[in-house]
Amino acid sequence: DPATIERVAGEVKDVGTLELLSALTRADSHATGPAAWSEWKAGLVAELVDKTRLQLQSGAPPPDTRERTIPTDLPDGVHGEGNRCTVVAPDRPGLFSKVAGVLALHGLDVRSATAAPSGDGRAVEVIDVEPAFGKAPAWDRVARDLDAALDDRLPLDDKLAQRARSYERRYRTTAAQPADPRVIVDNRASARATVIEVRAPDGVAVLHRITAGLASCSLDVRVALVETLGHEVVDSFYVVGPSGEKVTDPEALAAVEAAVLGQLERNT
Repeated sequence: DPATIERVAGEVKDVGTLELLSALTRADSHATGPAAWSEWKAGLVAELVDKTRLQLQSGAPPPDTRERTIPTDLPDGVHGEGNRCTVVAPDRPGLFSKVAGVLALHGLDVRSATAAPSGDGRAVEVIDVEPAFGKAPAWDRVARDLDAALDDRLPLDDKLAQRARSYERRYRTTAAQPADPRVIVDNRASARATVIEVRAPDGVAVLHRITAGLASCSLDVRVALVETLGHEVVDSFYVVGPSGEKVTDPEALAAVEAAVLGQLERNT
């Protein structure tokens, strides 16, 4: 986000410091262990460094190009190729949560997502996934199950609970005292959205539950970035209210925190 780039540039102040911090980030992560560094995280850090360097050199933030990946001319349905899919569907509360749940049902871990209204009552979501077990996504099956879930013909929560029981051992934490889930709100990281970061123990359909909590508060997810660090997920969401505004009211933010934590306490 341009606001994040501007904020980082203001803190580091010069390119030399930026490059040193970039090298330190890589070295510290490698020293911590394989869970602390990945190709996905390397890409995020590289993009942050590149855009901050441009800001420092030119004095102006680079243009925000994230929404260029949102197509607006596709018919309704799931359009998948490789590890990326585009979902086009009538806009409705909780759409992203149901999409995340169906992807989890097929063993697909979401890495990033960008969503936007198409202007004709539909929503368009571009989602990058990583197969949990290395199999190529079967997008035709995903499309079939998403249609059923959106029509309430698929008992999604029951299916996810069954999958969670099947893969309980995979997600069993090895930490002596797992960290409690946390919800962190940042209204400075973006000029046009509220950023909500959620940290929680990993498990089947965690993203589905988090976004169900956000949807229950009438929040639209515009961007999602999802990371797994060992047995903990660190998910960041750029969200806006029903009228496309940032969420600043303390009571509303407290309600969002309670809703997300409540969803995470559910057994799926």
